[in-house]
Amino acid sequence: MTTIRRVLFTAAVSVIFMLLHETAGFAQVENDDETELWGPARISAAASIGSYWTLPTVSDKNDRRRRSANTLNGYLRGASMSVRTDVARRASIRISLGAARRSEFDLDQDGDNDDPDAGKIVTSLTAAYVSWYVKPWLRVRAGLQPLPWASLSNDAWGYSFAASAATRRYGITDSYDLGVSAFGDLPLELGGYAFAFVNGEESRKPERNRYKAGHAVLSLKPLPFGAFKRIGIAGCAIDELRDDPPGDEIDRRRAAAALLVIPVSYFRFAAEGGLNYHYESTDKAPREEGVYSFYVTAKPRWNLGLFLRGDFRDPDLSENGGQESVFNSRIRDHELYADADRRYDYFAGANYIIRRSVSLGGFAHMRFYEEYHKGQPIPPTADLNLVLTLGF
Repeated sequence: MTTIRRVLFTAAVSVIFMLLHETAGFAQVENDDETELWGPARISAAASIGSYWTLPTVSDKNDRRRRSANTLNGYLRGASMSVRTDVARRASIRISLGAARRSEFDLDQDGDNDDPDAGKIVTSLTAAYVSWYVKPWLRVRAGLQPLPWASLSNDAWGYSFAASAATRRYGITDSYDLGVSAFGDLPLELGGYAFAFVNGEESRKPERNRYKAGHAVLSLKPLPFGAFKRIGIAGCAIDELRDDPPGDEIDRRRAAAALLVIPVSYFRFAAEGGLNYHYESTDKAPREEGVYSFYVTAKPRWNLGLFLRGDFRDPDLSENGGQESVFNSRIRDHELYADADRRYDYFAGANYIIRRSVSLGGFAHMRFYEEYHKGQPIPPTADLNLVLTLGF
C-alpha cells in the first residue's frame, strides 16, 4: 500500500468512528474563540448476495470451462458502507468502504484463475473525497471518487446487481479513481458536463508512475419540447498515459464512449458504445477494441422492473487479422488471435422490490464466442442467477 493510500485509509477510519459517534446530532469542536458545527452524519449500507447455477453446456474435456459446468456457487457483490456529512454550508465529505468475494465468476470467465485472492472476501477503501458546491453549474470534488462516465452509464442502466454497464464491464472506463473533478449543469436544463483528472490506475491499484488520465463527459437533452424532452444523449473522451520510456515504446490508452436513452411510457430503450485505442509504439497504429450494448428496461409497476440486454465485444477491430494480439483460448494448448475472440453476452431478468430497502432479482446470462475448435464452434456458457439486495 502506498503512502498516499495509508494516509487515506487512516483518515477514513478516523472519520468513520468520529461520525458514527456523532450520528444522532452535531459534533461540536471547541476552539479558543468559537465553536464549529459539523452536520449530522448520513450513513448508508448496501450489499447484493447471490447464487448462480452454471448450466452444463460444456462437455469437451479440453475446454477450460468444463470444470465449472453444472455447479452451484454463491457470491457477494456491491457490499459497501458510506458515511457522508456536511463540514460547511457548501462542502461535504464522503467515506466508503467496500467488500466483495473475489471468485472465478467475477474475475475470469475463460476458466482459468491464478488470482491468489480468488474466493476470499476482500475489503477496500472505495471512496474518500470532499465535495464543494459553488453554483449549480460548478461543483468540485477531490479525493478517491466515482468517475463521471461510469456513474452516468450505470445510472442509465439501473440493474447493477446483474452486471455493470457495458463500458465499465469491458474496461472502457473504471468506476473510481484518485484525483480531482469539476462538474455541473448546463443552462436551460439542457444537460450537464464533467471533467476529471485522475491517477489512471483504478481505485484498487497503487500509483506506479508520474503519468495521469483525463476524462471529459458531456450529457445533453437536445430536444426540450413535447414527448422528446426526456431523450438523453451523452459522450465521453478519455486520455490515459501509463508509461513513456525513451524510444518508440509507449503505453497509452485513448477511449471514447456514447450513450443514447429514449424513454417511452414505462419503457426505456438505450444504446451504449465504446472504443478503446491501445498504443504500444509511436510508429505503429493502435489496437482498437470495440464494445456495444443495447438494452430495454420496463417498469410496469413501481416495485417491478424488467430488463433485456445484449452486449457485443470485439478486442481487435484492426484490419491486420488480429495477428499481433494473442488471447487465451477456452481450449487447452490452442492459440487464439484477437479477431477470433469476439463474444456476445445476453441478459434477461426481473427485479422485485419487496420493501424500500430489500429487493429480489433473478436473471439468465448467456455468452457466445466466435471461436472454433476442430472446425466446430465452441458451445456458449450459461448461468441462472438469484440475487437478494439489501440496503439502508
